[in-house]
Amino acid sequence: MLARDAGFNSVIIEGDALTVIKKANCREVDRSVLRSLVKQIHSMRAFFTSLTFSHVVRTCNAVAHLLAHEGRNFPGPRFWVEEAPPTVEEAALKDKRWVDLQN
Repeated sequence: MLARDAGFNSVIIEGDALTVIKKANCREVDRSVLRSLVKQIHSMRAFFTSLTFSHVVRTCNAVAHLLAHEGRNFPGPRFWVEEAPPTVEEAALKDKRWVDLQN
């Protein structure tokens, strides 16, 4: 919803839940317990020129995991745009240092 509201045309969503990623990429009707989530995901395709779902291992998803964990402490949707909770910023800096070492 944030990407849609911000006017993005092309979006890549990464996640560590392989089953969800596979179902999001599948065009067949889903009949599992995840069907309402998968249906909602598929309905979002209409808002983007390109919407891609990619699986990443959990160690590559630490920042997103921390954001989700922090977000559970708030009663409604929460968006951190300019700055994030200190634990999340620390994890993002750690990720950046690792990427910098690889280049």
